Amino acid sequence: MSEKKFQLLEQNFRQISTKPIVEKVDPDATPIMWFALSGERSVRELSTYADEILKEQLQKINGVGAIRLYGLRLRQARVWLDADRLRHMALPPRTS
Repeated sequence: MSEKKFQLLEQNFRQISTKPIVEKVDPDATPIMWFALSGERSVRELSTYADEILKEQLQKINGVGAIRLYGLRLRQARVWLDADRLRHMALPPRTS
């Protein structure tokens, strides 16, 4: 895909998606290892371990091109804002 086409595509989807990851792909470089992580911990704890520790360790191995994790259940937080109090303090709510 040409750079110009990519920029057009990016402009169209900027409001509904995060910045895409673009990487050069070698068709001969297919995944050589798939594995599933299981244990006596919760899925959330295993997900955090895979994302924060295991992924970093695997990336340090010479010759590793990319690490992709699927099915993670990471910690999330929901925040409810009191719009009236924010307005009273002259703080506009932002989503970012």
